[in-house]
Amino acid sequence: VRAIVSAALLLLRALRHLGKDLVSSIPRLRHAIIGVVITWCATRALRAGINIHWARTQKELEESRPVHSGQRELQQVIFESDGEISEEELDASEEEEAGSDGRFKGVQIGAGKSQSWRGDALASMLKESSKNLHLAPDDARTVLMDCEALAALDKEALAFLLDRVKLLSFLPHETIFERGSERDAFLVVRSGEALVRVDPPGAVQGAASSTQQEDYILGPGSTAVSLLCVLASINTSDQGRNSPLSCKCHNSTAIAGAEGAEVVALPIAALDDAFDEFPEAMRGLVQLLMARLSTVVLETLSRYFGLHREVFIQPSELAIPGVSATSIAKISPQEAFARALGDQSQEEGLAVSVVLASASILECHKGEHPIPVHQRAPHVLLLLEGDLYAEFMAPGEAATRGGKACTASPLLVTPGSMIGEMSVFLDKPLPLAYRCASRCRFAALPRESVHQLLHFQPRICCLRILHVVAAKLAGWLHRVDAALDWIHIDGGRSLYRKGDPMRGFY
Repeated sequence: VRAIVSAALLLLRALRHLGKDLVSSIPRLRHAIIGVVITWCATRALRAGINIHWARTQKELEESRPVHSGQRELQQVIFESDGEISEEELDASEEEEAGSDGRFKGVQIGAGKSQSWRGDALASMLKESSKNLHLAPDDARTVLMDCEALAALDKEALAFLLDRVKLLSFLPHETIFERGSERDAFLVVRSGEALVRVDPPGAVQGAASSTQQEDYILGPGSTAVSLLCVLASINTSDQGRNSPLSCKCHNSTAIAGAEGAEVVALPIAALDDAFDEFPEAMRGLVQLLMARLSTVVLETLSRYFGLHREVFIQPSELAIPGVSATSIAKISPQEAFARALGDQSQEEGLAVSVVLASASILECHKGEHPIPVHQRAPHVLLLLEGDLYAEFMAPGEAATRGGKACTASPLLVTPGSMIGEMSVFLDKPLPLAYRCASRCRFAALPRESVHQLLHFQPRICCLRILHVVAAKLAGWLHRVDAALDWIHIDGGRSLYRKGDPMRGFY
């Protein structure tokens, strides 16, 4: 070993002396070596500067849009693709104590008491929120704290809403709301039971026969109406665009059970005022609910139930208000998005006009996809003319099979419709592929411009996107979204056991 070390040292000394002799004898070589060293140092310094600037920019963006810790955790869970667990994570979870945060992720579609999904971290956050808001355990408002979406709001926004909560009492078999009546509040059962009656397809509305109705029971903690649809029933402003008619009225009937019921009601007027007082917090709430709709409801129904055409309907009105179907092809892209998403009459009108100037015309030929398949939408698109079809796509599935549509009956998208709005709003791909059946012409607004509109006019732009999404949903999906439950399962515990009554689809 000593001989090898000595030989290596002698070789290094010889090479060093040889390098010195070459550098001193050849000036050009000396200059070249010095240039290489200077270039390397400058490159390293430049890369370090770029990394520092990028980190500062990301930190400033994060600080400019504060997100409540509970909301951030919920968003992290909801945006996870499939909830799969690696073997390493599974082994690690088995080594944790019984009371630790389990890694099982599950969602139940069915009626039942709302519980935490992520476990101890979220449960402690809910308890801390109740403590900070000085709510007694028997306070009726604590029922809304079990609604994870509302509990994820920041303290000020949550307190603002809880101060406007009402407690409603109903006698046995008394009507809570009727089909066709106007929605006026977000309802959660506090005690007793509520029986929801839904007319099956083909039933005659208002018929007296009880055999034409399907019933399901809501217990304490269950939501009677979809919070997403309740928010979609809010108008953009007093003189602004109205919400979709399908979200304004109940599409089912609910009555109190045999022992009566107590229902906690959060009026729509309170949620409306919250959009003015806390626009960023309410925007985060809408994103959370829409992410749940996309990740859980739409993908589950299309992948496991094979429902495609049944999920969406043709909107009763165009996404561009004030424009007829015959004149829509002549409208400019800037005017189209000014009517659809922005409002230049507000005090931010100049900034909105600058953002809308980035709108342009996009033309696609037959067979092309205006939005890349399985990718985030780069634009929000308004179809001005042409024939466009939408089809559900499973992750990794090819866009076409032998030139034919993947689904048996693709959905027809009519001129005046908006596409890509949910993907841009959530910043994630959706299980939908759009295919041109003829030459199509779109008004296109870049994703960055949409985010700028959400910054300048969070209430108007957020509600308009929500209106567009809600107008496309079939009425029965409102009840599915309302019945969606969150269940937390500790590590080592059973989701269900043999012989247990069926509660829903997990």
